[in-house]
Amino acid sequence: MEMFFKIFFVYILIGIFIFITISTLPFYFVGIFMQAPFVPTSQKMVEKLLKLTNFKDGDHIIELGSGDGRFLRTAGKKFTNITGIGYEWIWWLPILSNKLAKKEKIFPRIKFERANFFDKDLSNADWVVIYLMPNAMPKVLKKLKSELKTGTKILSHAFPIDGLKLIKELPKDEIGTRVFLYEI
Repeated sequence: MEMFFKIFFVYILIGIFIFITISTLPFYFVGIFMQAPFVPTSQKMVEKLLKLTNFKDGDHIIELGSGDGRFLRTAGKKFTNITGIGYEWIWWLPILSNKLAKKEKIFPRIKFERANFFDKDLSNADWVVIYLMPNAMPKVLKKLKSELKTGTKILSHAFPIDGLKLIKELPKDEIGTRVFLYEI
């Protein structure tokens, strides 16, 4: 009987290992194939990003790779007459972001969707916020140039987008992160 429990315990451990491995693989593949692993933005950086914006009543903000929704949710609380949508590939992050937006009473004005933003129309954006890896930027640039209207502002956290009109670049912060503001 004791041998049975040892074997049973080993099978349980193997099952747990396989479950954890399989359930986390999509997050690694997202980082590899979508060039956008989930790296949370600090609240301090969110405030720094918001200082660069001059959101006006009625502005529509689209965030590409919205993660846990921290930027858009903070913007939605601070600027009560804007709307926004965040597109995020990792399945559970938009669920979390929408729950938090509902709790903060900014949903549905600020909402989040699990989607590949390359499949979404960005033409109604007044602002686009981006926190993606550098290898994604050439494809993002092509999409921005083909869909955004003249005057749309692009706020890029950490990485530059070569080929856009740079309005302002903030110097590196204490951990070396830069911020770029562009206009189409």
